[in-house]
Amino acid sequence: MATFAAVNNGNGTATLQVRGVVVNCTQVRIGFATYPYNNSALDVLDNGPAPGVNSYTCTFLNSSGGTIASLSASADVTWPPGSVTALASGPYSGCSWSIPDDANVYYTFNRIDLYYKIAGASSFTFYTTVYSLSGSIGTPILVGYSVSVTWEAVVIWSFSGHPDAVTSPTGTGSTPPAPPPAPGLPTNLHVTSDTGTAVALAWTAPSGGATGYEVSRSINGGAYTTLTTQTGVTYTDNAPGSVRPITYRVRAYNSGAGGTTYGGYVTVDASVADSVGILIG
Repeated sequence: MATFAAVNNGNGTATLQVRGVVVNCTQVRIGFATYPYNNSALDVLDNGPAPGVNSYTCTFLNSSGGTIASLSASADVTWPPGSVTALASGPYSGCSWSIPDDANVYYTFNRIDLYYKIAGASSFTFYTTVYSLSGSIGTPILVGYSVSVTWEAVVIWSFSGHPDAVTSPTGTGSTPPAPPPAPGLPTNLHVTSDTGTAVALAWTAPSGGATGYEVSRSINGGAYTTLTTQTGVTYTDNAPGSVRPITYRVRAYNSGAGGTTYGGYVTVDASVADSVGILIG
């Protein structure tokens, strides 16, 4: 009694198993290939089945090549799905993927199509096509969101000569919010009053507005010291000291979920020193 079975190996291959005794049989034909058979056992590896159900026929032959009997079998071949990881880095998101690199995949692999979507969306959006079994993409996929975004990625890979494709499991990542745009320069920074013991400043907000302003001071060409961060467009330094010159600088900033972004500096000098009375007799 002979048997013929097709076994899915789980890696895109199938093993065809011939077992048992057929009287006067010296060889078997599977597909277009013929193999010697010793009426005991024979395993034949199919390296190139298509994803899905594959049907096979085993024909038992005598020494003259005549047909003694035929048996059929089928295997529902599952191709390795591979894996995909959604990556997040700064304001950008990328993706890495890996397909099992066995001999079967190597010789039949065609391409990978990468798709992404915002988590919860109804469908994926095509991003790019790649031609390697593993790799990563660090260029922006999702960028510019003002809040953190959870997103998903899949790779769909296909094979030369095969009508079907395989979709990977979904990888999930999170895109941090993008930093806010930098504000423009404040304008018309000027000293409105310098009494020697207090210096008052005023400026005009940049045309696009700003979250706030940073004011700093340099005395006699020294390093700048931050005096305040505030939302208003006027500031009074009530402890400027007696050494002159003093230079003030102001820059605008925007703050948001993605951090704080500063604009450029504008400066103004204050040159009045504390007066000293001298009596001349």
